Amino acid sequence: MLRIDRLRQPGFVPRQLAVPPGLRKSLHDRRLSLLQLRELAGNVALRAAVRKSAGITESDLKRVLSTLDSLVPAGDSTLAVAPIQIPPLDGIVRPEQRTAALSDSGRPPIARFWKKRTNVLPGEFDHLDIFRYKPLIAQRGPDCVGHACRNAVELQLNICDRHFSGLFGWQYAMHEAGYPIPPRGTWPAVVLEGIVKRGICWDELYPEENYHEDRYIAPNARALADAERHKIDTFVNLRSLIGELDTVDLMCMLLYGSGSLHLKGRVLVIGVGVPEEWLLPESLVSGVRPIPLSDQPKAGHSLVLVGYFHHRGQRWFIGLENWGDKIGSRNPFGYPRNLGLCFIPAEFFRDPKWFWDLAISATHAEATVFSAAAATTAVPALAGSAFRAWTWRAQLALGAAAGSLGLLRLMFPGNWW
Repeated sequence: MLRIDRLRQPGFVPRQLAVPPGLRKSLHDRRLSLLQLRELAGNVALRAAVRKSAGITESDLKRVLSTLDSLVPAGDSTLAVAPIQIPPLDGIVRPEQRTAALSDSGRPPIARFWKKRTNVLPGEFDHLDIFRYKPLIAQRGPDCVGHACRNAVELQLNICDRHFSGLFGWQYAMHEAGYPIPPRGTWPAVVLEGIVKRGICWDELYPEENYHEDRYIAPNARALADAERHKIDTFVNLRSLIGELDTVDLMCMLLYGSGSLHLKGRVLVIGVGVPEEWLLPESLVSGVRPIPLSDQPKAGHSLVLVGYFHHRGQRWFIGLENWGDKIGSRNPFGYPRNLGLCFIPAEFFRDPKWFWDLAISATHAEATVFSAAAATTAVPALAGSAFRAWTWRAQLALGAAAGSLGLLRLMFPGNWW
């Protein structure tokens, strides 16, 4: 029998399990765990997508799943997943549905800011310390954009012991901007612009209980006065870069910061399409969000990315959810299991069909970097032997070594080489 945490490792296949090469490659490429495969096989459409992606027959898949069932410890309590209630989705509007123009006041032009210099980044990094000891606030409505933006503001203002009101940031910004109340989908620029202009209050002054599907509870005078004391300078909308350049290295640099560009590290407010396999119980409890097999998103969602790391040679981003502490409570990566964390492969962010929005909070000084600097093709470099081994110096040294070895083989032939 295998330990369950091993079966939750994305791409892991034990020696006891005979897996066709195509399925093994699909598990690796899609960052799917065997437990996720076992679960999504119960969905007819996703099961067909698995077979198509792996190039295998139904009998091949049945044989793998049957063997996998025999390897799973019988009656293992870690497989019993209590139903996880997630709030209404469609918190963010899809790109093709955006019709309202936003004012440019309070924010710099959309950024293209790569400098012709190298930013050396650590192999892994996160901002979890600032969120580690705060009690979780689970959203009740589709106010995910508000919660993502308040997490970004808390880090920028170094708020370590309290939470701002994600509901206030979302609902009041929408109300003041003239959107229907109660609002539905929006995007980060609307909420961040509201926090620039009107601020955001503490959660206890405008708690989640103030959300109702059919009516809007206006914040009281105390909440409005408190919000005036908590504002950010500005924000930067990076949405136009999605699909135009590889944003993954850019996102790592923004998370860590850059001394050469005078940018402080921050969390990233993102908007994504949610595929069906992200909502399966195993995906929720492990927090592992594979690269979609689905053709279309079921809904839109916003959250913050708080860090990145590498696992089995692949880069992952750490997302901070607002769906309660059961999310990621059995994650296989060794990260805290009570913060509501999810883990998204970097490859996901290279597909604009799924990656919709990217924004950050910023100071006025930082905003000048984004609006003034010209874009280049330079990218940050990751520190550590695993990620710096293929710099041009290393490649030159390896090439010279290979050439020398070939010359020695010619000069001294023999089987002992």
